[in-house]
Amino acid sequence: MENMLNFIIKTIVLVFVISLTYFYTIKASHVKPSGQYYHRGDFVIAGIFDNLHNEGCSGTDNKGLDTLQRIEAMVFAIDTVNKRNDILDNVTLGYDIIYTCGSWTTAMALTLTKLMEYGQCTNSEDSGIRNDANLLGVIGAEWSSITTKICPLYNTLHLPTLSVLSSSDELSDTENFPYFLRLVPPDRYQIQAIIDIVENFNWTSVSFVYTDDSYGRNAMKSFKNSNHSICIAEEYGISKNTRDSMYDEIVRKILSHDNSRVVILFTHEPYARKFLQAMTKLKAFGKLQLIGSDGWAVGVGDIKEYLNVTSGMIKLRFVDEPVMAFQRYFDNTINSTSESGNPWLTEFASDTALINTASETKVSNIMDGVLTYAYALESLIGRQCTEQSRQCIEQVKETFDGTNLFEIMIKLNFRGYNRHNVSFDSSGEVEGKYSVVNLQCNDQCQFAEIGSWNSSSGLTVFEDSTLSWGVGRAGDKPPYSYCEGPPTYIEWNNVIAIVLLCLTSIGLICTIIIAICYAINIKHDLIRVSGPGISYLVLFGVFISYLNVFAFIAKPSVVTCYLTRIGYMLCFTTVIAPLLVHANTIFRRYRSARRATRIAGPNCHDFTNQCSEIFLSMNLIFVQVLITITFLIATPPGTEVVETIPRQRELTCNKNDTELAISLTYNVLLIIACSIHAFLTRNFPKNFNESRFIGFSVYTTLVIWLSFIPAYIKVPFADLKVLVLSAAMIINASIILIFQFVVKLYAVLYVKTDLNISIRKKPTEKSWPSEGTRSRVRSVHLSRANNLHSGGEIAASESVNNNLHPRRNIRIYPLHFQVSEDTPAGPQHHGNPITVSADVCPPQSLTSDNPFHSFVSTWL
Repeated sequence: MENMLNFIIKTIVLVFVISLTYFYTIKASHVKPSGQYYHRGDFVIAGIFDNLHNEGCSGTDNKGLDTLQRIEAMVFAIDTVNKRNDILDNVTLGYDIIYTCGSWTTAMALTLTKLMEYGQCTNSEDSGIRNDANLLGVIGAEWSSITTKICPLYNTLHLPTLSVLSSSDELSDTENFPYFLRLVPPDRYQIQAIIDIVENFNWTSVSFVYTDDSYGRNAMKSFKNSNHSICIAEEYGISKNTRDSMYDEIVRKILSHDNSRVVILFTHEPYARKFLQAMTKLKAFGKLQLIGSDGWAVGVGDIKEYLNVTSGMIKLRFVDEPVMAFQRYFDNTINSTSESGNPWLTEFASDTALINTASETKVSNIMDGVLTYAYALESLIGRQCTEQSRQCIEQVKETFDGTNLFEIMIKLNFRGYNRHNVSFDSSGEVEGKYSVVNLQCNDQCQFAEIGSWNSSSGLTVFEDSTLSWGVGRAGDKPPYSYCEGPPTYIEWNNVIAIVLLCLTSIGLICTIIIAICYAINIKHDLIRVSGPGISYLVLFGVFISYLNVFAFIAKPSVVTCYLTRIGYMLCFTTVIAPLLVHANTIFRRYRSARRATRIAGPNCHDFTNQCSEIFLSMNLIFVQVLITITFLIATPPGTEVVETIPRQRELTCNKNDTELAISLTYNVLLIIACSIHAFLTRNFPKNFNESRFIGFSVYTTLVIWLSFIPAYIKVPFADLKVLVLSAAMIINASIILIFQFVVKLYAVLYVKTDLNISIRKKPTEKSWPSEGTRSRVRSVHLSRANNLHSGGEIAASESVNNNLHPRRNIRIYPLHFQVSEDTPAGPQHHGNPITVSADVCPPQSLTSDNPFHSFVSTWL
């Protein structure tokens, strides 16, 4: 009952297929194969070939040289087996070549016709539908889209179908194709090999163009389902219905992706040529890096018109080897076409340039296909015959069952023409192996093998191979091709960003607290001596330094870009310029004190009071403001997406390199000038250490610049550049804050000061009445209690060790003082003013048992 049901189902399927085939044959009757090519024998192997011409079965473009060679290779292999004595003795193999013109309807019609020529469908008690024993099976078809259509016809008759080019994953389904074998790996291996190539060259974005059939669709599906991080910029399925204008549009869309330059072309020969034609039309020379599948460009002759756009392409080839004996046979055959039964040979013989490329085609796989049938038939005959007599062979023909032949074929293991062992797994497939080749054009174009791939060890690129690229020149680095995803930028939840923001917040709080404490203790001697105006200007620079870190870490926008462009260099200038002016004031004042007979008072020179210092500092800051405004107008702030390294795009603020160079040079000059002044004033007077604090601050700033600027230039990532700049600003602002403010404020709040000033007469001739008189030192003790005048003066009383000099009042100002006479000079004074040098400002002695007090005492 079950056998009868199977018979009925198979009969219905066959009738349906026959009806459908004849319907499509009539529909496609305008496409007819040009000739027949066959040779009868005891057993016949059918061969199905798809692509001899550029389009359909007509045309004189003659791009099917590789197919022509495979046809002749099958004929040559069968003739070779027939001449051998060690295999199939007394048995003659025949061949019957079917040319489908690349049409699956034509393929089905011709296949069905051939099946009926070799026998008729008859009832059988046990096996149902059978065929005449003369037909062993078929080699082909070449295209997976055609193989999937004709394979069920042969499978229904229990005939093996052995393909040497069809690689679609759909054919791996043993339920739908139970009698199918192939000598090439399935496309899932080819897709994995392509993925490995893409990842090997650090490409993360590709465009995928495929044929809209079983071959292309399954490859696209396998690519998407594979485990990788490659993004697809564009994907297009093309077919024979795709217009030329659509090819142009596809190429334009792919070229519109500046970041994605790799194109996987997973198509058959005719469709690949149309794509290359569109590339040539749009002048896409050196703009795309092609990766070709096994379905096109078997030889250079197939793409000779498009070498300008295919040069540098990388492609996969099945592991196939040239057979020298066949090459000699083919050369003789092509030169004597009249002696050959090949009806298509004459069309190619006239194209001398094309024939010269014939040696490129590798045909070992199709010859191994013939050997597979021959060895299996030899084993089948050996099972039934003790010796291969004609009577026994005829008996084998009568009892032939393709199922038995297939079971033998799938278990074979022999060394083939390709110099590798030929064997199949339980699914009728071979191990995944490919050659990786590169089209290199120097004096002439040729495919150079640059590596290999197999399913067990993966991709191997030969170390000594020099690659040509579709984008760039030979020997250059691989072209970039990366995903066009959203650009990255430093986010608030970044660990380093969080640490920097915490430090910045602490710095801002400390800056505000110090500013308040300075305001409360504004009349304290130590604060007055250091110049409150200058101090607040420096504090403002420190404050905007901390504040600018928030703008740096925030997501780049027009607003944040304005803030960073304005605040980046301005915060440094606002700190360094007041320190430079203050150091210069100290230097000039004490140099004048040593040279002059009278120290200048607070109002006798514009540059010796606090207003003058602030004015000069603002002028220096204004220079930086002018630089910044000029370049803000020339290059308005905004965001831009930059490629920091291949495959990574980052959102950042635009910048002007000229502005950075000029601003950096200006600030470095200020730092150097301030360092020089701090160095010159480091030792005078000994109990005045204001210049030491300035020196330590600018020396540290200089070290920070020298350390962080090279790091900024060296770091490739935009977000890391932001972190480097932020860290530099935080460290610099903190150093200034500590050594310019924290130590002094601690002294003001916690250290008891006892301010002593030494006044010495200058030993000049005018100062003393007679020669040989020793200099006398008067010690002046300044009492702070209730002696402050509203004008910021400190009243002092002078204790004189001799009675010759009258009592004088000494008026002391921050950083300077003057001596005024209350009474006329006595006879021993001679009416000459007394030259005075003073150590003013910081206390000379700080008495405390606290260790930190001792530290402050040392520096103050």
